[in-house]
Amino acid sequence: MDAGEILWGDQRHNVQETMHAYHAHMHYIGHQSALFEELTVAENIAFWAHSYGVADLLPVAGKLFDLGVVWEKKITTLSQGWRRRVALAKLALGDRPIWLLDEPFSNLDIDCCQTVMQLMAARCDQGGVVILSSHKEMPIPGAIECYISDYAA
Repeated sequence: MDAGEILWGDQRHNVQETMHAYHAHMHYIGHQSALFEELTVAENIAFWAHSYGVADLLPVAGKLFDLGVVWEKKITTLSQGWRRRVALAKLALGDRPIWLLDEPFSNLDIDCCQTVMQLMAARCDQGGVVILSSHKEMPIPGAIECYISDYAA
């Protein structure tokens, strides 16, 4: 797609024209974990919490994804599943209404997938929006499904 525009907010701001403000309202969690590899789990989450100005939510983020057992471990020592949990813990930090999630269920067990789905449902119930891509079929209550293919017909 190489034409059109993406609008957001009550006054329908063009994302390209107001990129900085748009990013301040968004959580993006990509396929790559985007973690500081040489820092511990606690240090990564503390960095985000302080960056977002919500240091008081640090314990909530850790408990949500059961990170206590890896709290003091460096990211480099973690499996892909634990790395994914740490990256997703960012969702508990702050009240950003727009979530862009690339493969949020990758490398997660069913309990963790349920936690992610509950977070997404709560975000939408609070007036936010969650846009995600997934190869897994997950029954997300209230979801509007859209299938996009980049394959030529």
